[in-house]
Amino acid sequence: MVVVAVLIIHWIGGWGNISAQTDTENEAERTLRDLKINMAPEPNVPIPEVYRTPPKIFEQIVGGTSEWKLFYFCKYHTSDELKTIIHEQFATKLFDEKGKSTSVEDYTVSSNPATNQLIVRCPARDDIDAVLETLNQVDVKPIQVKIDCLISEVYADMTFDRETTIAIDNLFGEKVVMNPAGTAFGADVRQLVQDDKYLPAFPGASLREVARSRMGLNIGYINSGLPGHGFTLLIDLLESRGYLKILMNPTLEVVNGGTAKVSSMQKVPIDRTTMRSTISDYLETSTTYEDVVDSLEITAHVFGDGFIGLETSITLGSKNTPEGVKQVPIITKKQIDNKENRIRQGESLIIGGIRKNEEFAVVRGIPILKDIPILGFLFSSEDTESRAVETIFILTPTISTDGKSKKEVMKEVQRKHEPDTPSGLGEMITDPFGLKAREEEREQTVKDAEQSRLEAEVEKAQARIDIREAEKRAQKAETELSRIETESEKIKTDAEKANTEAQAKAKAAEEAKVVADKAIAEAKKAQEEANKAKAEAEAKIKAAEDAKKEDPNKPEAEAEKSASQTEQPTAQKAEKADNVKAEEDKAESKA
Repeated sequence: MVVVAVLIIHWIGGWGNISAQTDTENEAERTLRDLKINMAPEPNVPIPEVYRTPPKIFEQIVGGTSEWKLFYFCKYHTSDELKTIIHEQFATKLFDEKGKSTSVEDYTVSSNPATNQLIVRCPARDDIDAVLETLNQVDVKPIQVKIDCLISEVYADMTFDRETTIAIDNLFGEKVVMNPAGTAFGADVRQLVQDDKYLPAFPGASLREVARSRMGLNIGYINSGLPGHGFTLLIDLLESRGYLKILMNPTLEVVNGGTAKVSSMQKVPIDRTTMRSTISDYLETSTTYEDVVDSLEITAHVFGDGFIGLETSITLGSKNTPEGVKQVPIITKKQIDNKENRIRQGESLIIGGIRKNEEFAVVRGIPILKDIPILGFLFSSEDTESRAVETIFILTPTISTDGKSKKEVMKEVQRKHEPDTPSGLGEMITDPFGLKAREEEREQTVKDAEQSRLEAEVEKAQARIDIREAEKRAQKAETELSRIETESEKIKTDAEKANTEAQAKAKAAEEAKVVADKAIAEAKKAQEEANKAKAEAEAKIKAAEDAKKEDPNKPEAEAEKSASQTEQPTAQKAEKADNVKAEEDKAESKA
């Protein structure tokens, strides 16, 4: 009965709230379940067949005039881009007297961005063929370039600050007072120190950083002693060290000739501290917000020799750079613009680097006294800082693939976003430590590893097949090379033999020429001698005839004998000349 009464009370008084709470929880769980990453399979809807048809050419009669039209579905470029190219290539330009150009179009070209189609009208079939040939050469698949950018920044800062306060009453036993200059005359320095309201006699970094006066550790001696004989000595030391390391790895993919940009901006708070001097000094802090931007903009150009040109603009912002004794975060901005460089794909290029090292030191104190060894520390202060920064920008361009499947990408996104801990009440009770989720993740990892292993084995087997085919091609090429080398050796031998024979013939011809020249010379000499002998014979014959006329009683036999003796050497010389002439003709025939 008690249980029934309790249930009735809850039904009347509070069941409505419980029901509303349950409905809210159910609705929240249902909404979260509906908004989970959809792992539905890819629809794989094929492209309509009309887009795959080859270009169509038609002849139409418009107004009694024949004209030709080309319908072309663009494959790799937009119709507007190809329209511009066709217009620039086929438009006839005329120039007036002022040099202004006008286009006279014997054709029209229309672009349909919805279907990425070109419609070209030309007056002749030859013009249509020329346009189609141009489109076939221009509408080719562009290269996709992946740029991996690595930005490394290292910053370090180290400071050392020493401030000194000294106050002495009745110095050297006289009424000489040594008090900090920033303290009102007659003020009790010891009381100011105890109240933490004193100003150091020899300040250090507190001159450039207001909050420094509220930092550090005072080490020294305070002696009130007798009135008028007080002594105060305080040394405040503060050392700070800080560093910052930034490593960014943005990645961009862009079509050849295109520009890609990735940018990230944050509104970061900057605290500003101001010391207000009133009756009691106090620090006032205000907060402002500044923009810190990281951006990467790259334009890629792939050249025919395999090199990739990159136009780069990089901006790197940082807020957490520590500086000074307080290590206050400051905002830094580094930017590099590189309009032209060339790099082979897969190689890394350091397109810029900044290395900066700064050191400064300030010593404040009383002249002469601050230079005394050891004792000079009581009459001086020191403020030193050393900082260095190095920033490097590295680019690595590669030819990109056509992308990954949706299944792989969604699996990776789901792995990063789904929690390992149980999400529902039932899972929290049955598996409070999330062991099931971890086991599923481990099994998935093993499955992925096995899948990767199988894919690697398939690639390995394919590689073996490719290697065997390559070896066969290499062996065939080697056999062909051996055959070509054998034929080359034979041709070389024949050429050398022909060359030797030609040289022998040339030598024989040279020798024959020498013999011929010698024979010609001898023939000329014999001819001259024959002519001389003939002249002498004619002279003797004439002399004999003259003698006969003068002495008619002289016997004719002597005259004939004398003539025969005169003609005999002449005949011998003529015969010799004929022989030389024959040898000369023979030598010329051999040559």
